Amino acid sequence: GESGANPVLLAATDGAGVRSSSDGGETWSPTPLRDAIVQSIASDPANSSALAAAGPGGIYRSSNGGRAWRLVRTGGVSSVAWDGQGNLLAAGERGVVRLAAGTGPSVSVAGGVPAASVLALARDPSRPSHLYAAAREGLFEWDDAQDGPWRSVTLARNRVAANGFSEAGPRFLVATDAGLAIRIAGGESWVLRPSLPLLAL
Repeated sequence: GESGANPVLLAATDGAGVRSSSDGGETWSPTPLRDAIVQSIASDPANSSALAAAGPGGIYRSSNGGRAWRLVRTGGVSSVAWDGQGNLLAAGERGVVRLAAGTGPSVSVAGGVPAASVLALARDPSRPSHLYAAAREGLFEWDDAQDGPWRSVTLARNRVAANGFSEAGPRFLVATDAGLAIRIAGGESWVLRPSLPLLAL
C-alpha cells in the first residue's frame, strides 16, 4: 500500500509487522507495528493517513500514516478494505464484517459471503460502492449503494476459485485458479486469460 502525498510504500511481513519504504523499495524500515504477522494492508481512499493492517492476531489501525498503531479487534483476519463511507471491512472465517468508523460494534455484511472463508477483499476503484470478495468458492460482489446482497460473479463456464486482486490502470484484475481475470473498465464483463493457477497479484 501507499500512504500520504509522498509515496511511502508499506509492506506486510510474516512476523516483522509492517515495514515502510520512502525510496521505492530500495530500503525498508520498521514501523511501530512490529513482531506481528501481517497479511493485508489497506488505506482509506478518502483519507490516506487512515490505515489498517490485519493478520492472525487481529486488526490494527493507524490514523497518522503508520507512525502509530492500535489493536482494535482480535482474532484471525485474512484481508481488510475500506468502503465508500469510511468504514473498515474485514474478512475471515466468519465472512465479512463492517467495523463502524467510530467505536460502534461490527456488523455482518448481509449475513456473510456464501463461502467458507474469504481470502481477499478489494474495493472497485472505478465504482467505490462495489466490493469484491475472493474465496475458494469463487468471486463475489457486493453493492453497498443497494445494501447487497452478495452475488456470484461468473468468470468462466465453471466456477473457479478466486485468490487475490490488483489494479493496472483502469483494469481490475483477479488472480484465479484458472488464470488471470480482467474486468473490462467500468463494466460488468470479464475476460479470463487461462494459465497456471495464480495465487496473488
